[in-house]
Amino acid sequence: DFNVGFGAFLYSETWYFGLSKPNLNLQKQYKHVDLFDKHLLQVYAMGGYNIELNRDMTLQPSFLVRYSDQLPISADLSVNLQWNESLTTGLAYRLNAAYSLLVGFNVTRQLHIGYAFDWDQNPIYKVNYGSHELFIQYYMTRDENSLRYQSPRFF
Repeated sequence: DFNVGFGAFLYSETWYFGLSKPNLNLQKQYKHVDLFDKHLLQVYAMGGYNIELNRDMTLQPSFLVRYSDQLPISADLSVNLQWNESLTTGLAYRLNAAYSLLVGFNVTRQLHIGYAFDWDQNPIYKVNYGSHELFIQYYMTRDENSLRYQSPRFF
């Protein structure tokens, strides 16, 4: 199947904003297919901002909103605190769904590892005691004269 999508991403040194609409052409093909197999009308928006608190600490609030024509709007709100461009801690909230905590640190100039814990706030929490997640990020391109990563998304 042929798939066409659209996206735009704007950024500066302190902020970013993105908007995307995947699957522009797949709506009519799946008109009579079950909801879980159907490509829904979906739109995504994301954004974030770096707030320099002092030389060593940066606050990084961000959001991700998912809109679908057949499901409730989903929104993730998060805030990270970064120390010395090496240690990051954060909190996140998914609207009516879950909370998250995370911590991560730079092992080397290019390798970042971390841990996140999510727990549900919906009825499934009675049988699900949360999920644990380990993550590894490897940055392939860098400005050798800077500790900053060359990523407009700030992570």
